[in-house]
Amino acid sequence: MELGYSVDMDKVAETDVFPAGESVVAIQKIEQRSTKSGGWMWVITMMNDEGQMIVDRLICGHSNPEVVQMNEQKLLRIAKACKLEGEFNDTDQLLSRACVIQVQHEYSADYGTQPKVKKYKSELSSAGDDDQPY
Repeated sequence: MELGYSVDMDKVAETDVFPAGESVVAIQKIEQRSTKSGGWMWVITMMNDEGQMIVDRLICGHSNPEVVQMNEQKLLRIAKACKLEGEFNDTDQLLSRACVIQVQHEYSADYGTQPKVKKYKSELSSAGDDDQPY
């Protein structure tokens, strides 16, 4: 469908790309979705103070038990970064909770520059938080 106007793509800024580095985010939504390979994953949507959204995916239904274990551990590290206390038995317990994420930009020919969550932490580095991955 025709736009009805023209846009000079050379002048379009990449403001929609989530910034690299550390950001404080709140978990907005966690959904369970099917994967192309027939498994399932958690899709975690987070938002920073500027209203920018970022998504992380954790594949928890997979034929390789090492992939499942790695992503289940990542989910527990997210809960710890969100300062969840007591028992953790429902992803809804993470909703609206804040944590710090370390984001790195990665480029692919198919998708361009994409932000990737590399680490989850409970505090900004300047606050002396540990340096544990994810």
